[in-house]
Amino acid sequence: MSHWRGPSALFETDALHWSRSSKVLHSKASELQARGDLQGALDHYLKSLEVFDDQAITDYCIARILINLDRFQEAFQRFQKILNGHGIGFHDGNDFLWMTDLGYLLVRMGATQEGMNYLQEGLKRMPYNCF
Repeated sequence: MSHWRGPSALFETDALHWSRSSKVLHSKASELQARGDLQGALDHYLKSLEVFDDQAITDYCIARILINLDRFQEAFQRFQKILNGHGIGFHDGNDFLWMTDLGYLLVRMGATQEGMNYLQEGLKRMPYNCF
């Protein structure tokens, strides 16, 4: 049974057959991001939002890439979109993710106090944190 060749082959095959699936595009983007292909991941995340634009997790992944590329204002716009009601995918169990990253971003942008507030709240909500 040597059919499994890895996530790359799986998502490429899925993309050939379901190229308009936001889930397939998001999954391919996640796989590219894990391999360090930030531009390829960004392209696939954006394509995913063209199919279905109300996915906060996808916007969050885009924001994280933009932070890594030092494109802070664009990343901040993604967080604003999430905070303005595009929150599908976040809940009490994982909202520490966007809070800590938004806090970090705000500190990097010079809004230190506001950033610290988000960081502190995110760390309080983080499971198993040591703070």
